[in-house]
Amino acid sequence: ARSIANPHAAVAEFTDNSMDAHATKIKITSSVAQSNRFDLYISDNGRGMDYQRLLAAVKMGSSQKKENSDELFGCKGVGMNISATYLANDSFEIYTKSKDCQSINVASINLKKMKTNPLCNDWDSLYQFWQMPLAEIEDTIVSNFLESVKSGTVLILKNMDKKRCGTKDKFDKIMTTDPRGLS
Repeated sequence: ARSIANPHAAVAEFTDNSMDAHATKIKITSSVAQSNRFDLYISDNGRGMDYQRLLAAVKMGSSQKKENSDELFGCKGVGMNISATYLANDSFEIYTKSKDCQSINVASINLKKMKTNPLCNDWDSLYQFWQMPLAEIEDTIVSNFLESVKSGTVLILKNMDKKRCGTKDKFDKIMTTDPRGLS
């Protein structure tokens, strides 16, 4: 993982993973939540992940990527989790489907608990995994995107850190106009 020194580098970690999954479409959306907070969505039409691959992807330091491949942008298995912790305050959710999956595989990391109790190593209280039918996903950004692709992943970073990212408007402007941005 690259050093996470700013929001650009953190978002780039997620887009690197999308490109590694052979995504031809990567969509970054911010959405106002409540109380002037905002969430960030990163969606791609890459290969998606089956349940076992999702478990491995979320486990810190785990990677199923080939280390020495010149085709990969990231391969150490830490960038996604470090980036999520850098950018968001509440939680990091992953919704993913591969072509062979009949249901959506979901992971959620409780970043709020992790940050308020950094010595907590209770995997079951910090990380949750489950499967669900697409029709049961309540978040319309997630469900609409996953309905539109054969395979893919949607990441949600809940309650973006204002000290690092600023307001939604400032974050959106920086990401689309700053030379380091993703426009």
